[in-house]
Amino acid sequence: MVQSIVWGIVLYGVMWFLMYCIAKACWRPVRVDRVHLILLTRNSQGSIEWVIRSYVFWHWIQGKSSRITCVDRCSVDDTLSILARFQAQLPGLEVVTVQDENEMWHEVTTRSGSDVRRVWVMDLRSPNRTIQVLS
Repeated sequence: MVQSIVWGIVLYGVMWFLMYCIAKACWRPVRVDRVHLILLTRNSQGSIEWVIRSYVFWHWIQGKSSRITCVDRCSVDDTLSILARFQAQLPGLEVVTVQDENEMWHEVTTRSGSDVRRVWVMDLRSPNRTIQVLS
């Protein structure tokens, strides 16, 4: 009787240790937010959803948190409603509305932050004007 209780305790300890080792090997912590995407939009309803979904998915696959700032310049289409829907779902999404080009670039330079290693600025207003800024 005592021998079966001791074997049960030993078996429980071995199983607990194996599960601990497997969990430790498989667990990947979320890395620090090092990349910040800034989207420049104006009437960009056709591309904004795809860009945000693919950016968030790619960072989720890599185990990183995603940080996105969308600087919108007076859109008159459904861009702002799409962004409002995403803002309710994604905690790392920030939406800023500006009136002119100078204010837009001021927001870009002030929103980059010091906790990021790289800032990507993607201009969705025109398909030819996508740039990458390293900070």
